Amino acid sequence: MNTLKDKLRSILHVPSKILQFLNIGRVIKLVDGNIDWGYGVSINFHRKDNKKSKNEEQTQVVDAMVRIKPKKDHPIFKPADYK
Repeated sequence: MNTLKDKLRSILHVPSKILQFLNIGRVIKLVDGNIDWGYGVSINFHRKDNKKSKNEEQTQVVDAMVRIKPKKDHPIFKPADYK
């Protein structure tokens, strides 16, 4: 079952499949490696061409609005606590 979930996830995360669902105002879950930013709202998206390699797929960049901890408490951006 886990193998099928991983296979389905790899198919669904292909940029050509995701683009039709990236509407402005869409609520999205943001996870970067092991950092969970929680839910945010997409505010824009665009393609970023990779000029170094012609064989590699284009990168899709999504601008999102998320809640973060105040910068005065932390020198770098961190996900907000929802408590």
